[in-house]
Amino acid sequence: MGMTYEQFWEQSPYLAEAYWKAYRLRREVENENAWLAGLYMYDAFAVVLANAFSKKAAKKHQYMERPIDIFPLSEKEKKRREQEEFKKIDAALQAIRDAQQREKRKQGG
Repeated sequence: MGMTYEQFWEQSPYLAEAYWKAYRLRREVENENAWLAGLYMYDAFAVVLANAFSKKAAKKHQYMERPIDIFPLSEKEKKRREQEEFKKIDAALQAIRDAQQREKRKQGG
């Protein structure tokens, strides 16, 4: 737990309780970090295997673009991400419109 022999036998018994709680918290954080690392590895392996065994014409899978959010997002960050997603959707729709217009011009319309 990190407590010395002298601290355990010669100081307040509440100190032992505090060391025990701190030890448990450290172990809990280590456990969550290991779980999170496993989650990232799982995703990486899934992407590699999906791309390795997919058909050549299939769309390639991508590893996650940003870390997993483990804390709640602020309202400002939520709005920024929503705007980011809206811009991506808008750009994709514009690309589709442009492709349709090029196709119409090719057909003589």
